Amino acid sequence: MEIITTIRNSIVDVFDVVDGGSLRFLTAADAIIATCALSATAFGAPSAGVITAAAITSDTSTAAGTIAKAKLYTSGGTEQATFTVGTSGAEIILSSLTFAAGDTLSVSRLTITMPAS
Repeated sequence: MEIITTIRNSIVDVFDVVDGGSLRFLTAADAIIATCALSATAFGAPSAGVITAAAITSDTSTAAGTIAKAKLYTSGGTEQATFTVGTSGAEIILSSLTFAAGDTLSVSRLTITMPAS
């Protein structure tokens, strides 16, 4: 099955609900290690089933722990998506998964893709 671009764009466009929300990085037990704020307009317009996040604010005061996953939240705190996190082969790639208290976690780029098939 192939999904046409118009439908793919409509599907990823639902992430407009996270405008002004956050991307939280969590341990396997759901303890929050870092929370990075999303822009008031979190994602640009979709193109070919892909949306790219606007600037994401770094968390400059992380908690100590090992990150296992990330979750995308609305500004009201409603969870919208869960992502795998790793140093390779995951949906979100970090240079390290282990953070000490007070470290900085930065996200340089975030894209969400709805594949054609």
